[in-house]
Amino acid sequence: MDTEIVFNEKNNEPFTTSSIIAEFTGVQHHTITRLIQQHEQDFNEFGLLRFQIDAVKSEGYRGTKYTKTYQLNEQQATLLMTYLRNTEKVRAFKIELVRQFYIMREALRERQSTEWMLTRRQGKLIRRAETDTLYKLGEYAAKQGSRHMQKEVYRTYTKLVNSLVGIEAGERERASFKTLSVIAFLEDMILHTVEDEMSNGTYYKEIYRKCKENGESIMKFAYLPNSTHALNG
Repeated sequence: MDTEIVFNEKNNEPFTTSSIIAEFTGVQHHTITRLIQQHEQDFNEFGLLRFQIDAVKSEGYRGTKYTKTYQLNEQQATLLMTYLRNTEKVRAFKIELVRQFYIMREALRERQSTEWMLTRRQGKLIRRAETDTLYKLGEYAAKQGSRHMQKEVYRTYTKLVNSLVGIEAGERERASFKTLSVIAFLEDMILHTVEDEMSNGTYYKEIYRKCKENGESIMKFAYLPNSTHALNG
């Protein structure tokens, strides 16, 4: 299964949701929420039972309906699964749920390690130097006739690096140690490529092309298995 069913928020406690469980077990969501409500005291044995209220517009229904979606930690999700009939679809979901909770726990453990924090800190220092250079590139591009690059330069090069390592915007704080190392290497490459090419008077679009080309060459030797969802949330 390629779909993410376990998530992570700032409190670093992985969770899944009642709507995810309903979708992938083939059980109606109202049945799932009713089970949770019937056994609420049991669920609270494993932590505060969290939920959010979502507005839902249904076809043929005037106005807005509201649905309660529960956020279940690993123990709560495991408990809920014991209340469901053990169909083939439910068994397959259980296996994937266990797998993704395990991956998330390992990724969070790595993130909290000293090595991860040092790598992230170093990456931020490189990013700061790169940001200064990209500011200069924006001015450089404007002098070459660009009307938008000065405003878009940071987003453009951040998007390039993210796409090369296979992560989305906002996922760097949840990236694996290896992914952070590759990001730092790519941004250091961009820093020096941009500086060198600006000193040579290279056209700003050609500078981007060279950075992209260099980045793709680097990624041929940087093996990042399943890096996109190494740390999710």
